[in-house]
Amino acid sequence: MSPVDELLQNIKERLLQVDDRILDGQVAIPHNRAWSFGVIYKGIYNTEKVCIKAFRYVDRDPVSEFLHRLVREMRVWRQLTNTHIVKLHGWISYLESTEDLCPGLVSNWCDEGNVKSYLRRRQDADRQALICGIAHGLAYLHSREIVHGDIKPQNVVVSSEKTPQLCDFGLSFIISDKSTYIDATSMGQFGTWRYLAPEVCMAEEPFRNMKSDVWAFGCTAMEILRGVRPYPTVENDALIWAIGTAKPPFTSTPFSTDPSTEIILTSCFEPDPDLRNEMQTVFESLTTNHSASGRPICCSVTHSFNHTPVGQPCHSRYSMGEGTPARSKVITDDIPCLDLLMTD
Repeated sequence: MSPVDELLQNIKERLLQVDDRILDGQVAIPHNRAWSFGVIYKGIYNTEKVCIKAFRYVDRDPVSEFLHRLVREMRVWRQLTNTHIVKLHGWISYLESTEDLCPGLVSNWCDEGNVKSYLRRRQDADRQALICGIAHGLAYLHSREIVHGDIKPQNVVVSSEKTPQLCDFGLSFIISDKSTYIDATSMGQFGTWRYLAPEVCMAEEPFRNMKSDVWAFGCTAMEILRGVRPYPTVENDALIWAIGTAKPPFTSTPFSTDPSTEIILTSCFEPDPDLRNEMQTVFESLTTNHSASGRPICCSVTHSFNHTPVGQPCHSRYSMGEGTPARSKVITDDIPCLDLLMTD
C-alpha cells in the first residue's frame, strides 16, 4: 500500500468512527488557487445545492492533529437538527482524486451568504427577525450543552427563505465530551477579538463557555441593528485594553431604529459572567418583544428549550481554544446512491 493510500485509509477509518455518511466522489479543483486551512465550494447533492467545506492537508502538520480538528468539528455538528443551524449531510475524503487528499464536510447551501453581505443588499430586511433566529439557534445549542465558541456575523448565513443559520463549528465543543475540547495554547484558537467576552481575553488560560457565547451574540445582534462592528472606533492594542477592562462594545447612544431590542441586548454585556443572562432568557425576551412589535414572527423562533444538564456545568474552565463540473456516483450505507456535481 502506497503512503497516499495508507493516509486515505487512515482518514476514512477515523471519520467513519464519527459519521458513516461518506459522500466520496470526484470533483474539479480550480488551478492556481490560494488555500487556507479550509475553502468553500458549491455543489449539488440529490438535486439540492450544497456547501462543501474542503480542508487542505498541510504536510508540516501531524496527521493526527489535522484529523483531530476535523473529527472534533464533525462530532459536534453531526448531532444538530434545528431550523437555525446549517445542516450537515455528510463528508468526503477527497475532491478530484485520491492522489490529492482534501477531506470536506457537505452541508446545505445558503443562497444569501453571510448576514453582513445579506444586509448590504437588503437594507429593508427584518433585523429583529434575524436576531431572533440567531438567538433561537444558539439557545438550541446551549440546550444540548454545546458551546459554539465563535459567534459573529460571518458565522451566520441566510437561506433563500431568509432564515438565519449558525455555521462553522471549528471552535465548538460539547461540555460533557472532552474529545471535542480544543487545546487553546495559541491566540489562533481565541476566535475573533471584537466578539470576545472580557473574561476570555483576560484569563490566564483561554477558555469559552455559554456565557461568553451570550456576549458574542450580543455583539453580533447589535452589529446587525446598527450596521457597525463592536468597538467601532478602537483599533490595535487599544482593542485588547478595551475588551480586558470590560468596556462596552457599543455606546449607549445613538440607538438604532429599534431601541427596545437594544435594551434587551444590553443584558448580554454584563461584565460579570455569573450575572449575565442565559441564552434562553435572552431568546424569550427577544421573541416577546418581536411579537409585541406587531411584525409577523416565524413559528421556528417561538420554541422554548428544556435545558437538561449533562456533564460539566457551563462555567467549567476548559480550554478551547470551480472549475469544470465533474460528476460522481457515490454509494453509502444509509443513502443508496447520489450524484455530487461541483459547480462554479
